[in-house]
Amino acid sequence: MSQDIWDAAKPMVLVRDERWLSTTRPPDNEAVDESLTSAWEFQATAAHDDDEVSRKGGPKHTWVPPNLAALVAAARATTLTRFYPFTACSALCLSDGPRFWDGAGEVAPAFISRHRDGQYFVWRGGPYREGATLVLASADPDTAAAELERLLARWPALPD
Repeated sequence: MSQDIWDAAKPMVLVRDERWLSTTRPPDNEAVDESLTSAWEFQATAAHDDDEVSRKGGPKHTWVPPNLAALVAAARATTLTRFYPFTACSALCLSDGPRFWDGAGEVAPAFISRHRDGQYFVWRGGPYREGATLVLASADPDTAAAELERLLARWPALPD
């Protein structure tokens, strides 16, 4: 893509909304030196904001239930805080590094997705790979977080 086309497209994708300034991060191509604590703080704030948009119907109708903040809070009460959190569609995912998409970390081989009926589905397998297996369906975020913690107890594998 030429630079002129890229520059012309920028106004269409960049929207300044004061409500979201507290949850902005540098673009992916900028250096990220984020602590686990700040990553989880960011995720908690973003989850709260996401839930508020879901409750109000957002700019468009959404099927996603407003239950992400409860899930993030439940995960923060476990040893899952040793991983970096991120969301992918309607799922809470984890990685062992702050920039997994850039080779600085690996995506955990288990995750929790949210279902339209308000349940949490815990999956064994990566969120970007086919063949993930449903392990648990629960309406309780603490139960879902505990199951994810159990699945990731030995991940990443320690060297021999």
